[in-house]
Amino acid sequence: MKQKKPYSQPALTELTQEQAMKLVAERKNRSDEYAAEFLQALRETAP
Repeated sequence: MKQKKPYSQPALTELTQEQAMKLVAERKNRSDEYAAEFLQALRETAP
């Protein structure tokens, strides 16, 4: 039998604002303007 690999958490990476906007726009299938507004709302609610 093949042994399972032990779980390791994925590495955290930081995105630039442009990368984050592109990611949100692609995942939500929305415009860059929507992505910018979405990210702004996240920043406003972050502690």
